[in-house]
Amino acid sequence: MNFCGKCGKELKEGAFCGGCGAKVETVANQSSHTGANFNPNSAGTTVSGLTQFTANIALFIATAFLFILNIILTFVPVIYEEVTQPWFGHRYESHSLSSLLNEGGLGILINAGIFLTIVTVIVLCLPLLTNFKYTTKSFILAKIWSIYSFITGAIFILITVIWANQDIERRGLGELASAGLTFGGYMFFLVNILLIIAIFKLSSKFKKKKK
Repeated sequence: MNFCGKCGKELKEGAFCGGCGAKVETVANQSSHTGANFNPNSAGTTVSGLTQFTANIALFIATAFLFILNIILTFVPVIYEEVTQPWFGHRYESHSLSSLLNEGGLGILINAGIFLTIVTVIVLCLPLLTNFKYTTKSFILAKIWSIYSFITGAIFILITVIWANQDIERRGLGELASAGLTFGGYMFFLVNILLIIAIFKLSSKFKKKKK
């Protein structure tokens, strides 16, 4: 298996590299210094983080998309609550994860999540802006962040739904209520699971090959 010495993409059949368009003859000369089995994802190769990014651009973009979607879903309604009162009729309420945490006095979890998000973005962007290369260690913080986000959100959403459905007596005077997940709530679980898978998959691309 040969890789382009210019962009790091795997070479297919043909006269030109499918990634950067360089001639295969030129690519062969550039690759001769790193060997026929040049791997742009290996921590030991003399390629830049940008080259590694280019070689895995589809997975990086998918992970970034899920990352951004995860942040957005923190601020959209994830649960609904239907309340029926004898004198005031029926009303519908919806709550986002951020509002639920703030109302529950757990705003510190949101602040911790924001801090982790900023640091994670900086760590993942460093290889693109410096001479550092991506390794499995580059994704440790991203793994922690994705798992933290999922566990914190999932537990609090489920507890809130169970509490809202069971705590009818607190309302008194015949007031009834029911709660459940909104479309955003279901998306929160789906996106978080996919994000964890994507980050671990991306990290596995940069495992050091055993000699």
